[in-house]
Amino acid sequence: MEKDKKQNKNLINSKNKKTKHSKGITLVALVITIIVLIILAGVSINLVLGEDGIFKRAIGARETYTIASEREYLEQNVLLYQMQAVTNNDEKGKLGKPLYDRTVENSSIWDIIVEKENSNLYGTGWNYIEKGNSIEGYGEAKYHWLVNYETGEIIQLEEDSYNHLDYNSTVAVKDGLVFNYDSANANANIDSLGENTKLYYYDAQKYNTVESRAKAYEDEKEKNVTNYVGYDRQKSENINDYLDEKTGAFKFNGNNYIEIYNENGFDFSKGLTFEFYGNILGNTVATYNGTDTNWKNFAGLFGIWNGDYSQQCYPRFLNLFASQTLTYSLWATWNPGTQSGQYGDSNPLGSWNQHVSIGDIKSKQIYLFITIDNSKVDNDKINQSIYIYLDGTLKEYSGWLLKEYYDYFVEQVKGLHYFELGRCSYGTISNWGYLKGLCYSTRIYNKGLSKEEVQDNYRVTKLFHDNMITN
Repeated sequence: MEKDKKQNKNLINSKNKKTKHSKGITLVALVITIIVLIILAGVSINLVLGEDGIFKRAIGARETYTIASEREYLEQNVLLYQMQAVTNNDEKGKLGKPLYDRTVENSSIWDIIVEKENSNLYGTGWNYIEKGNSIEGYGEAKYHWLVNYETGEIIQLEEDSYNHLDYNSTVAVKDGLVFNYDSANANANIDSLGENTKLYYYDAQKYNTVESRAKAYEDEKEKNVTNYVGYDRQKSENINDYLDEKTGAFKFNGNNYIEIYNENGFDFSKGLTFEFYGNILGNTVATYNGTDTNWKNFAGLFGIWNGDYSQQCYPRFLNLFASQTLTYSLWATWNPGTQSGQYGDSNPLGSWNQHVSIGDIKSKQIYLFITIDNSKVDNDKINQSIYIYLDGTLKEYSGWLLKEYYDYFVEQVKGLHYFELGRCSYGTISNWGYLKGLCYSTRIYNKGLSKEEVQDNYRVTKLFHDNMITN
């Protein structure tokens, strides 16, 4: 009996050990199974959703099919057009928007595509079909296309691989724009400069010395320009003589200038912005009587004048080569004391002049903004700023003007009728300085541009010119 009990007890213990051992094996197996399943799931997910997975392949296959489908439709459309053109020779049947090379003749319609990577340019002869546009007989375009109906070429454009530029795309800020010259839209027709805008020059061969120009000035200094008298008011009707063949930039030759006439004067009550993009290569001083070297070594960027030879062009913006400064004044007769602060510095300037040291900029490409904002007043002061891009780097100078001083300028300039680009007077009444250089664009606004607006104009203008000059 005792022996049977002992055997039963050993049997039970043996079973318990087996049971415990069996449980341990099951947990390990379960963990391994789960790990295997996770690995299999990961492999399966990667096969389906990975970079080269079934899902991506399916999308790629669908995309390939869609591209092929659209291309096939366009090929059929081109073939149909070419067949019809043999019989009726018209433009009907073309899809998309026609593109046009940037030429003098196309100044108001040019429209081009430029590929970013290789700078390939597409214009006249090509049609542009933009993604999302409706294609007759097919539906909505799923991709961007270029089609040449004469050669049969069809090019698919990848997203963000190109720039679409046209005659409206070279200036971002249009509100308040009083004058806009841009070589992108240069036109041999003088009227393309704008209403009441003329181009003048003096004969640089006939008046090739300071003395000859000074004598001509003395002979006519009592006259007014109303009847277009004056040695320096020879009128040119062919702006094409002054356009750079490659870039369309206006060539200031040191003896010519652009003049905007307004019989009611100019209204800058909201503010003023002058914008210039180009190369300042040198200058010509028409006449000179004085000892100050600054007076014979400056290039006039622009000035506002009453048309009387006995008066200076008092509101003026110029570059002084001798002192390597940008200088401007709004009026010369105002002197109530401290009226301005020098660009973040509490030290006041003199009664009217503003000087900014910009270094030697001869022959360098410069993008310049001078902006005065009269819309916001703080303690009877308004903001003035100068933004200069040299070699793609922005330099910023900020300061203030006494609002009363600026308002005085606003009232006085309403009585001035001639806004002149490329020349101004400085120092003495007869001392006119002319600009030598290429001007890619120059603009005048009757408001102060914000820093963001300045950056927008710089970006879109440079985008065009960088592409066109490269090409």
